[in-house]
Amino acid sequence: MQSDTASSAGELRTYLAVIGRRKWIILPLLVLTPLVAYYISNSGTKKYSASAQVLLNRQSQGLASNNLNDPTLYDPQRLVSTQQIVASSPAIVQQAVVNAGATSRGGGGFSVSGDQNSDVLTFHVRDTDPALAAKLANAYAESYIAYRRTHDTATLSKASAEIQRQLSQLRHAGQTGSQAYGNLITQFEQLRTALTLTQSNTQLLGAAKGAGQVEPRPKRFALIGLAIGLVLGLGAAFLVEALDTRVRSTDEIAESTGLPLLGRLPPPSASFRRKHTLAMLDHPVSPEAEPFRILRANIQFANLERNCRSIMITSALHSEGKSTTAGNLAVALARAGLRVMLVDLDLRRPSLHRFFDLGHHPGMTEVLLGHATIDDAVTQLTFSSSSENGAVSTLPQSRAKALGARRAAAVGTLEVIGAGSIPPNPGEFIATAGLDEALEQMMARADMLLVDGPPMLLAGDALTLSAKIDGLIIVARLNAFDRDAIDELSRFLAASPSEKLGLVVTDDGWNRGYGYYYSQPKPKSTKQERRASSRSRR
Repeated sequence: MQSDTASSAGELRTYLAVIGRRKWIILPLLVLTPLVAYYISNSGTKKYSASAQVLLNRQSQGLASNNLNDPTLYDPQRLVSTQQIVASSPAIVQQAVVNAGATSRGGGGFSVSGDQNSDVLTFHVRDTDPALAAKLANAYAESYIAYRRTHDTATLSKASAEIQRQLSQLRHAGQTGSQAYGNLITQFEQLRTALTLTQSNTQLLGAAKGAGQVEPRPKRFALIGLAIGLVLGLGAAFLVEALDTRVRSTDEIAESTGLPLLGRLPPPSASFRRKHTLAMLDHPVSPEAEPFRILRANIQFANLERNCRSIMITSALHSEGKSTTAGNLAVALARAGLRVMLVDLDLRRPSLHRFFDLGHHPGMTEVLLGHATIDDAVTQLTFSSSSENGAVSTLPQSRAKALGARRAAAVGTLEVIGAGSIPPNPGEFIATAGLDEALEQMMARADMLLVDGPPMLLAGDALTLSAKIDGLIIVARLNAFDRDAIDELSRFLAASPSEKLGLVVTDDGWNRGYGYYYSQPKPKSTKQERRASSRSRR
């Protein structure tokens, strides 16, 4: 029972999520459809309806037929249904048109309705002229009454005329005192009584005194349009959702790749994107920095048994946030007391130089070509031992050696090497044996080596490089790629010999509540700290 309830709740959340994502499809249809329906309806020709009522007197019919026990006289359904058919005859309708003096009018606006619970017929007429509609309704009812009287009294009138003829013959023969004459007189009186009663079989119960507008009904059509717009909007939304193969769920990415989820990172603020700054470097005491501390802890737990000392941060495609994640993660690890080295090996589109002030230092390209040493290429950042949110200083390696005492007191260090000059064929650089030697030297001087690697699905560099690295962390931006890309990513991971530590999903806004814990005023930084932080930004 509980599982069924949970399943229903999950389906409801899924449907609501689809509606939220596709609201820009639903809302226009929800607004435009009733407006169009209202406009079309309101621009139509106005029509008015008038009604007159006629009473069917069954008692008079029984007296006229001298048979009050006739069951057909007391069957309301049969009586009303029959008279509806009679009243709808073209002859009665046409006579009503002639009597109203509207010879140019047709019979399309005439109708008759009956109530099975009463002996009343209602005559309806629709017309563009309200006065004429009322006139036609009354003429329609009167035409029916006249037809009924003529039809019902025809036989009685014929019989009465025949008796009068016979009486006239007896009077001429001088037989007024005969029994035959008396019988004819009696029959004639009965026929006159029946004729009088028959003429009251139908009576005008209520004449039409005016007409009300029945068309158009813009409000009614607007409500119908609203319902149609809602159905069309939802249908279009779910159709587009079914045709859209993009992966929109963090759980779906993790399930499809088979990777454990290490962290969910919210999208960076506009200020961070505009200034190319890192939350852990420039604003370590901020809601934006907290997700990277959680990511750091999760990675350390995931790496306990694997003991990977070199980790490549990569992604499936470009612009998924791998460089931003690598930079913030490197600073977070350094602030935790580790010696960290961060290397940009995305030689096609390097990005780390945007976040760190690398100056005119050579990069990995120059190191692999033998034009520079690792010491020449390194830019070092040290973090004070006062707290994890301590000061940062950016020093070249040569000056850092002269400050051994200060380094000994530091909690952690971060050494950054940029990509350097972009080579004509990055794939050849990644495959060189010199890179293996350089990676060994960098791991020897750090507790953790982080590599900002190339995207996996755009070139073969990432697969080649992954064979030289202990572990992989995959960065995936929510809504960035489709299920085909997920399948290709899974095949890449299966071919890579490195340890797959886990998945980091970016642009996931679920954890914006971190700001609750940072509502307290931020501590003011010293002038030296602001100066050092300024030097670390580009």
